Amino acid sequence: GRSEKADVCIINTCTVTGLADRKSRQFLRKVKKINPDIVLSDYNMPEMNGFELCEKIKKSYETSHIPVILLTVMSDIKHMEEGYKLGADDYISKPFDVKYLKLKIDNIIANRKILRTKFLELNKPGELVTTVENEHNSAFLIKATQIVEDHLIDADFSITDFSREMGMSKSLLYTKFNAVTGYSPNDFVKIIRMKRAVSLFKEGRYNINEVAALTGFDEASYFTTCFKKIYGKSPKQFIKENLSEDI
Repeated sequence: GRSEKADVCIINTCTVTGLADRKSRQFLRKVKKINPDIVLSDYNMPEMNGFELCEKIKKSYETSHIPVILLTVMSDIKHMEEGYKLGADDYISKPFDVKYLKLKIDNIIANRKILRTKFLELNKPGELVTTVENEHNSAFLIKATQIVEDHLIDADFSITDFSREMGMSKSLLYTKFNAVTGYSPNDFVKIIRMKRAVSLFKEGRYNINEVAALTGFDEASYFTTCFKKIYGKSPKQFIKENLSEDI
């Protein structure tokens, strides 16, 4: 899957490999079209340098989630600070060892898995926004969370509905969610519903069937299955063991 094996775009003034292109503007168009997992860019390029390319990737709503690693022969601290301010995820000084590059990429992928765990542990999904530095990704999460909460009771709310209200294709919606939260759109919706279910259980006013209905599940059995998949225990077990604890 895309979350475990990255598609890497490499752009270089000397060697063009895989998805890359000598002209950085053409490459930027390819990034938007292909939506790679990671972009590895040289600093020195025709038409625009690596900083400019990184800034355009990070400032676009469609591509802001894509990690960018910059290749450079410069190791000046101010130079690196400028790149990080523009949204670069990491730096690699040339020449570099391919094994070292692989470690960098593996770390970025591992951080996505950590993000997934962090997201699940939050009391409110919106709290993740405070850990997301990119403004476009923060706006994406705020909007997505609000849309799901607005349709919480709607059992017929689909990913097609979700993508339409988000104003993007289903494929881009999947890519964005996987990159920003570590989850698919379907899982995101279920997690928002489960977080609400936990809140309702803590109120102590509703039984399991009622909570299932209030969180968009027609069948209590399916609600229980989803709840157990996320929290590792059935709603009944959760109520007994964790009713007074925050998740």
